Amino acid sequence: MGVPLINIAFSHRIFAYFGVLIVFTLSLLGIIGWIGLYEEPAGMHRFRIGIMLGVVAYSAGVLGLLWFLTRSLNRAEDARLESEKKFRLIQEISHEGLTILCPVRSKDGRIVDFVWEYVNPAAGRIFRQAPEDLAGRRLLEVLPGFKANNDLFEYYVRVAETGQPGDDGYCYEAEGGRGWFHNMAVKLGDRIAVSFSVITDRKQSEQSIKEGLDMLAKAEHIGHTGSWRRDLTTDYIDWSDGTHRIFGFPENEKVSLQKFMSKFHPDDLADLVEKVQKTVEKGTPFVGEYRILRPDGITRHIETRGEASLDSRGKPVILHGTVLDITEKKILEDGLIKAQKLESLGTLAGGIAHDYNNLLAGIMGNIELAKMDIAPTDPAYAVLTEAEKAAMTARDLTQQIITFSKGGYPLSKIMQIGDLITQAVRLALSGSSTETKWTVADDLPEVQVDENQIRQVVQNITINAQEAMTQGGTLFIHIDKVWIQSDTTLPLEEGNYIQMVFRDEGSGISAENLKRIFDPYFTTKAMDYKKGIGLGLSICYSIIKKHRGHIEVESKPDMGTTVTIYIPGYLGQGRK
Repeated sequence: MGVPLINIAFSHRIFAYFGVLIVFTLSLLGIIGWIGLYEEPAGMHRFRIGIMLGVVAYSAGVLGLLWFLTRSLNRAEDARLESEKKFRLIQEISHEGLTILCPVRSKDGRIVDFVWEYVNPAAGRIFRQAPEDLAGRRLLEVLPGFKANNDLFEYYVRVAETGQPGDDGYCYEAEGGRGWFHNMAVKLGDRIAVSFSVITDRKQSEQSIKEGLDMLAKAEHIGHTGSWRRDLTTDYIDWSDGTHRIFGFPENEKVSLQKFMSKFHPDDLADLVEKVQKTVEKGTPFVGEYRILRPDGITRHIETRGEASLDSRGKPVILHGTVLDITEKKILEDGLIKAQKLESLGTLAGGIAHDYNNLLAGIMGNIELAKMDIAPTDPAYAVLTEAEKAAMTARDLTQQIITFSKGGYPLSKIMQIGDLITQAVRLALSGSSTETKWTVADDLPEVQVDENQIRQVVQNITINAQEAMTQGGTLFIHIDKVWIQSDTTLPLEEGNYIQMVFRDEGSGISAENLKRIFDPYFTTKAMDYKKGIGLGLSICYSIIKKHRGHIEVESKPDMGTTVTIYIPGYLGQGRK
């Protein structure tokens, strides 16, 4: 190791002061001897001795001073050479470019360019030129696009003018391509020293990572997916934006494990906890379908998968997982199963109904002939009349079965539906104590429907509501137009729809029965000709589906039932 420069300078200064002190002391002795010559004439001998001593002392002092000065200068030069050697060695092996730039000013004092006074090998490699070829040349001569393409030139000017050091990254574009540099600049007298390194690879990696994250976020948004990560040592959970969106939380909100688990449906939570615990204990992946309760009150279905990352001892430390929103899939699956079930039963019921109708025609014809052969006062006449009424009720039932099996709108026409709904409700509630409250929009679009079938749907729903309110109550009816977007969760095409909402104050429907309300022949009422045989809502579902609409029911025990129907507006009024 070399001697620190400050220590060398200090020791040389001591040697110089010591030499001057010796010269001064010996010279003083010579002066004393000179004075002694005049004080005592007899002191000639002392005079001569004093002169000799002064000359000797002066010569010795001068020689000593020269020796000390020469020694000090040699040591300082050795230290300078050692420091310069280390500096050059550092610059030779450094991967960062270092240059010293001297400003070139115009007549009015503005800096218009810089001259390279020093360029280390790393800077030469970066600019693909030998350092000695760059030294002495102007900056803009070597890099003509430097000033025009970015603000790095102004950055150098600002450091040179204000003396404030700078540290920043810049992008450089020229004919040779594009790159990124990290620059540090400080003022050095009337010059600036610039240290810079190429960070193009790092920037490209950062850009690739950003593009990958953006692509992942876009894919999550399109695919209704998300991802999550749970640290098993801290129970900290990190969610992607897609997972936040599915669960209904703001994107930047930090979610605790407790809050995460609280969003799962209580009936599904035990299965999730069991599968996660098995993964934590054994490291085996898990998959499951669950219901989640969003903060906005909406229930959605998700599929989540997870697997564990193990440490060096094989112990799970991190859980990674994905979330897939399968709500639309569940709706479509339920609708498909329901449609297949209705189609199968409809085909069977339709065939039976036609045969049964033919048999009824013969029965009713014979009853009518028998009544013609006896007097109205005959007791048998009354019996035949009751039999005829029962046959007519059976005929109406077969007509319902045929409607259920066919659906559609063979007699469809374009019409305003508001008056049709009003008349159907009033007819169904005739003689009933049930009250109604209406909210009907003024500008409802026209629809293309089978009038009789839509009337039957409205009457079936109204009668169900009336029967559910055994102690009386109010039926709230809301009719409006809505625009259904293409990204809706409803199984509907984008377009303009009539929305009909029927809300009663009845006893409600249990969750178990709510799943089966559209199943043919399912009913919680007594099975007789007055209460029906469980085809009412099945017929409604079949009719609305064949009209390219949708019907859904929401209900909870003791909280009433809400039936919502969507019927597409006429194509001539904005439906795509």
